[in-house]
Amino acid sequence: YRYTSNNSASASRLGGSAGTTYTDSTAMPGVLYYYWIKATNSVGTSAFSASDSGYRALSAPTGVTASDSAQDKVTVTWSAVTGALYYRVYRATSSGGTKTALGTWQSALSYDDTSAVAGTTYYYWVAAAVDNAGTRASAYSAYDTGLRPVAGLTLGTVLDNTSLAWTTGGDGSWAGQTATTYDGVDAAQSGDVVDDQTSWIQTTVTGPGTLYFWWSVSSEESYDYLSFYYDDVLQEGQISGMAGDWTQQGWDIPAGTHTLRWAFEKDFSESYGSDCGWVDQVVWTPSGGYTTTTSVPVPYTWLDTYLLVSGGNYEAAALADSDGDGHLTWQEYVAGTIPTNRTSVFKAGISVSNGVRRVTWTPNLVGTRAYTVEGKAALGDASWSATTNAASRFFRVKVSMP
Repeated sequence: YRYTSNNSASASRLGGSAGTTYTDSTAMPGVLYYYWIKATNSVGTSAFSASDSGYRALSAPTGVTASDSAQDKVTVTWSAVTGALYYRVYRATSSGGTKTALGTWQSALSYDDTSAVAGTTYYYWVAAAVDNAGTRASAYSAYDTGLRPVAGLTLGTVLDNTSLAWTTGGDGSWAGQTATTYDGVDAAQSGDVVDDQTSWIQTTVTGPGTLYFWWSVSSEESYDYLSFYYDDVLQEGQISGMAGDWTQQGWDIPAGTHTLRWAFEKDFSESYGSDCGWVDQVVWTPSGGYTTTTSVPVPYTWLDTYLLVSGGNYEAAALADSDGDGHLTWQEYVAGTIPTNRTSVFKAGISVSNGVRRVTWTPNLVGTRAYTVEGKAALGDASWSATTNAASRFFRVKVSMP
């Protein structure tokens, strides 16, 4: 028997059981019920047992979405829960961080987090309850990330290229932030999207010329990708996963007007990591306007991007070592490193799988640079060989213009 207060005289019979358990599948979520039992046999029926109360738990809220583009707040929205009348929003700075309650229990299905620090990515959860005291609260919802952009961080600024016109769209807009960057200053982050949605950013260039950029992603590996499109054609080198590493890409763009697009694309299910991508340090260098006295000609526009030229002397800028890392500017142009960041260097690595050695390097500007891998069996050997074999145990990589 069941009733909504501790009064057996008003209780309704639910059903019977030959055993000692009964499942009340008709209970409304969040409603507190009182239950009694009567025993019966061929002789008769007992009096009511003592009561006990119980309730069916509220479902966790679904459809939680946190905004990424409002300058003054992060807006969190969610769907109504059957049986719930009040909701509360919780926030942390990581998916496993300590959840902090925001505001009070409220009846509205949205919350404006005006205390969010600009440039910080937050993780948001929502719980449901039956009253404004949080009674019989549900479990936490799945999280969604939200970002309040730093004021003044235009796309051109965070992408380090204000000479190009940038647009953003899809199901979520890209925005500037300072929490996850390659250059330690700022970068563009894809907008907030859910399953089967896309967030893109694009620009148009007039070739011929060369394009370089750094990118990173945190997503479900092999399913949710940060991709690069050239004239709406998907290019090789999509990235996915949760490594959080930054890699550089380089492309030769032919003559004519071309559309360049970066897109974070989710498949039909599952979310992992921050569920977004980042792009930083976009360098577009039209052909023409090169230094001539350096060992390798350096484009004027590339030098201008890093503000290296003083008094119009491009030759001196290309021959300088502006960041003091021991590499001249023209050498950093060849390697694909950043001439104003002494920690940005050309690096090689090696791994072994099933006895086979694999040499990798970064930056890897495939298509715009030529790489030569050399090896030797022992460091004391007189020379390096450009043809490696099973005896090679030490390796180095050379980079040059093709």
